[in-house]
Amino acid sequence: MKSLRKAQAAMEYLMTYGWAILVVIIVLAALWSMGVFAPRIPKTACLDDVYFEAADWDYSADGTFRVIIGNKAGKKINITSINVTVGATSQYSALAIELASGEKSTVVTISGLPTGTAGDKVEPTVKITYDVIEGLPNLSTTCKVTGTIS
Repeated sequence: MKSLRKAQAAMEYLMTYGWAILVVIIVLAALWSMGVFAPRIPKTACLDDVYFEAADWDYSADGTFRVIIGNKAGKKINITSINVTVGATSQYSALAIELASGEKSTVVTISGLPTGTAGDKVEPTVKITYDVIEGLPNLSTTCKVTGTIS
C-alpha cells in the first residue's frame, strides 16, 4: 500500500509540472506567432557627409523612399539631385533644395521603386549630388542604407 501511495504522489507531482510546462509552451508559442522574438534590423543612415546628414529616412511597402536631409556645413548647400537604387531599379529626382547652415530639408520623396512587405529588409543605395554655395560645386556622396520596409 505504501508503494501505491508513493506512486500516486509521484504521478500527481509529475502531472502538476507537466501542466505547468504545457502552459509555458503555449504562452511561448503565442508570443512567437505575434512576432515578439522576430529579429529587429536596425536602420542605418550612412549618408553622413562633411556637409550634410540624413536626419531620417523611410522606405514604404508601396516602393516610396523618403529622406530628410540636414545641413551641417558652415555654409549654404544646394541639393541638386537624389538617385535611389534598389536591386536593378533606379529612380532619379532632380531637385533644387537650398539649405542654410543647420537647417533640415522637407521630406524628399522618390517613388517607383520595388514594392515589398512591411518588416522585410531593404538596402537602397542612395546617391546625393549637391553644391556648397560660395564654395565647391558638383559634389556627391553615395552609400547603401539598411533598414526594414514600413
